[in-house]
Amino acid sequence: MVLLQAEMLELKAAADAPARGVVIEAQLDKAMGPLATVLVRQGTLRVGDAFVCGSASAKVRALLASDRSRVDEAPPSTAVIVLGFNEMPKVGDVLQQTADEKEARYIAEQRASTYREEQLAARCFFELAFLQTVSHGLQFHGADHSFEPQQQSVIGIRGVVDAVLIRHKRAENAT
Repeated sequence: MVLLQAEMLELKAAADAPARGVVIEAQLDKAMGPLATVLVRQGTLRVGDAFVCGSASAKVRALLASDRSRVDEAPPSTAVIVLGFNEMPKVGDVLQQTADEKEARYIAEQRASTYREEQLAARCFFELAFLQTVSHGLQFHGADHSFEPQQQSVIGIRGVVDAVLIRHKRAENAT
C-alpha cells in the first residue's frame, strides 16, 4: 500500500543533493571500530564523503550492504553500514554530508560544546536545587561561606553541603 501511494503521488528524493540520513543501528566492532547502519533519506552517500553525525565528524571509509559486501555509493532509501566514525553515534542521530572534513569538524565541535554546556547547566541547577532544599535547616554565614546546623537532625548533611559547594566553585572556575 505504501509503495502504491508513493508511486501514485510520485514521491521522489533528490539523488544529487548532499546526503542526509538517520542512524538506525550503531555498534562497536573490534576489527572495524565504530560503525552505524544509516538509512539514507536524501542525496547519495559515497565513499570518501565528509560528514557530521551528532557530535562525531568523519569521512566515509567504506560502505557495506546488509550482507557485508562493499558498495561504492548509497542512493536515497538505502540502508548501508557506514565505517569511518571517530566515536560511537547514537541511534536517531542525523548524518549530514558536508563540503569537507574541516567543516564537519567545526560543526561537530560546536555540537559537542553545546552539549557540554547543557550538561554543566543541568548539573549546576540540580546542585543548587539540592543546596536550597538542604539549607532550609542550616544557617548561612556569608563571610566564610559556611553553614551551621540549626537543628541536630541536619548535622550529617554539613559534609554533603560543603562538597557540593566545592564542586560548584570548581565548575564556575573551569568556565
